[in-house]
Amino acid sequence: MNVEASAPPTADQRMVGWTVIAMILVVTVLGGGGASARPEFEAVCHFAGFLLLALLLATGKDRAFDRSAVPWIALCGLAFLLPLIQLMPMPGWLADSLPGRELAEAIRSEAGGNGPGALTLDPDRTIVSALSLIPGIALFAATLRSSEEWRRRFLLAWIAMGLLAVMVGALQVASSGTAAQLYDTPHHDAAIGFFANRNHEAIFVLVVLMLFLAVLAGETDSRARAASLTRAGLVVLLVAGIFISRSRAGLVILVVAVPLLIALLWRGRFSLRLRWPIGALMGVLLAGLVAFALYNPVARSVIARFSSLDDPRWDYWPDVVYTLGQFWPAGTGIGTFQAVFATQERLGTLDERYLNHAHNDYLELAIEGGIAAVVLMVVFAILLVFRFRTILAWQGSARRMALVGAFSIIAILAHSLVDYPLRAITISTMFGFLAALMFRPAAGSAAAEAV
Repeated sequence: MNVEASAPPTADQRMVGWTVIAMILVVTVLGGGGASARPEFEAVCHFAGFLLLALLLATGKDRAFDRSAVPWIALCGLAFLLPLIQLMPMPGWLADSLPGRELAEAIRSEAGGNGPGALTLDPDRTIVSALSLIPGIALFAATLRSSEEWRRRFLLAWIAMGLLAVMVGALQVASSGTAAQLYDTPHHDAAIGFFANRNHEAIFVLVVLMLFLAVLAGETDSRARAASLTRAGLVVLLVAGIFISRSRAGLVILVVAVPLLIALLWRGRFSLRLRWPIGALMGVLLAGLVAFALYNPVARSVIARFSSLDDPRWDYWPDVVYTLGQFWPAGTGIGTFQAVFATQERLGTLDERYLNHAHNDYLELAIEGGIAAVVLMVVFAILLVFRFRTILAWQGSARRMALVGAFSIIAILAHSLVDYPLRAITISTMFGFLAALMFRPAAGSAAAEAV
C-alpha cells in the first residue's frame, strides 16, 4: 500500500506549534496554584488558552483531524456549557426553590432583593472555573490537529518541564522549604515544584515519567537503548522526584501503573538474550531504591507516612456526602464547594483549618454540577473505555503514544479519588494533551483510522 508523504509544515502550522510549546511552559510554571493562591498567575494561563484558541480558529481552515474525536469535542463543549448555564439568570423565586437554598433565600430576604437569581451560588467562582477550562480545551484541539512530528515536540516540552519541576522540588527539600517557593503552602516539608500541593507535583511528575517511557519505547536501536546511562539516570531522577514529593497516592499509582505501562510498551520487544541483562539492570535499580529508602532521612519520612492510616479525609468525607444530598440534583455551581461546604460542616470537625476542596473530584463535581455533571462523567468514562479498546488494536508509534495517553489519564482519574489534581490548570491542560494523543495525528488521520 502506498503511503503519501507528509507535506512540510506551513507557516500557520509552525506558528500554532510554537504557541503550544510556549503555553506548555507558561501553564507549567504558573498554573499549579489556583485562583485563590495567585489569581494573577491563573489570569495569564487563561489568556494563553484564549490566545491559542483564537490562533486555531484563524488557521483552522481545511485542517484535517481524526473524525473519531468528534464525540470528545462535543463533550468538551458540554463541559464548558455547564458553568455557563449555571450563570444564566432566573427568577429569584425559582432560584430560591432549588434544593439547599434556604440560607441563600434568607440572605436575599434580609437584603431586600427580589431580582433575578442563578443556579450557581457564587457567580464569580463559577466564572473563574469556566475560564480555567480554556487552556485544556485549547491544547486538546491543537494537539488533535497536529502532525506526529509536532506531537513529539509537545511531548518533549512536557518532559523538559517535568525534569525542571523535579530539580526545583529537590532545591525546596534541600533548603527545608525556604527556597524556590511560589505559594504559601503547608507542604513546605516536601517537593512541590511549581505547585501549591505535593500531590499535584507527584501526579505531574508521574505523567512526565510515563511520557518519557513512551519516548524510550520508541527507540529502535537496542544497543543504544541498553547502553544509555543518561536515559536511565533521567528515569531514576523522575522516580526520585515522585518520592521526595512525599505523596502516598502518587507512590501507590507509580507502583501499580508504571509496570503495567512498561509491559504493554515493551511487549515482544526484547530477544531472549537481552532479558537477563535488562532484568539485572532492573534488579540493581531496585536495590538502589531500597538502600535509598533505608538510609535516607527523607525516604524514611515518606515510608513513615504509610505506617498510619489516620487521615482527615475519613472525618470530613461523611460531611461531603451529606452536602451532596442537601443540594442534589441541581448542584451549587462549579467552583463553589469551599463556600458551600462551610455551611454544612459539622461543628465537631471544625478547627483552625478549612477545607478548600473535597479531596475527591467526583464527589465535588457532583455537589457543584449536580446530575448534569454526573451524566458528563459517566459519558466520559464510556468514551474512554471504548477508546482504550480501539487503540489496543493499533500498531506502531500511534499505538505507543495512544497507550501512554490513556494510561496517564487513568492515573490522573485514580488520583482524583483522593485529591483534586484537575483543579490545577497545569494538570487539566496536560489532560487535554493526553486525551488528544489517543487519536491519530492530523496528517492522513481519516485514512489511517479507516484502515
